[in-house]
Amino acid sequence: MSETRVGSQRAFVAVTLITVLAVTTVFVVYAVILSTINGGNVSVVGAGSGQMWYDEANSASAAAWTGTLSNIANGTAWYAKFNTTVAGYNGAVTVTWTLQYDNSGTWTDVGGGATQSTSVTLTGASGQNVFASADGTQGSNKNWGQYSTSVDETYRVKAVIETA
Repeated sequence: MSETRVGSQRAFVAVTLITVLAVTTVFVVYAVILSTINGGNVSVVGAGSGQMWYDEANSASAAAWTGTLSNIANGTAWYAKFNTTVAGYNGAVTVTWTLQYDNSGTWTDVGGGATQSTSVTLTGASGQNVFASADGTQGSNKNWGQYSTSVDETYRVKAVIETA
């Protein structure tokens, strides 16, 4: 055979292999696109809505708790709880409670142990009370009065709820 013919055959084989490879690549890309599968919708719920309540006596009576406290004596004991007002998340959560003071219109964390971590399971129902204690129960609810000792200061408790 002539060298020209062998070179032409090699060129033909090379072009044919490149063409087959290109066509195969296109089919593989189409196969990936054709195999895209979308799942169903996933709805994410928060902890629901709620309200922070305060009481000087940590009373068992719901009527004793109020949204604000005023004119309490320096160092007087007072307590906080969070009450869910709208259904929401059902499951284990960690609540991080932080005492804050009004620093010229900016809420600033009070240092020196004025925090509490609570591990509790939210029921997902409206009306659940969570107290600022290690386990969320009222019996060992944290006394925030021991940290709110600056006269003429305004305080609040902030609760951050995160999944456990």
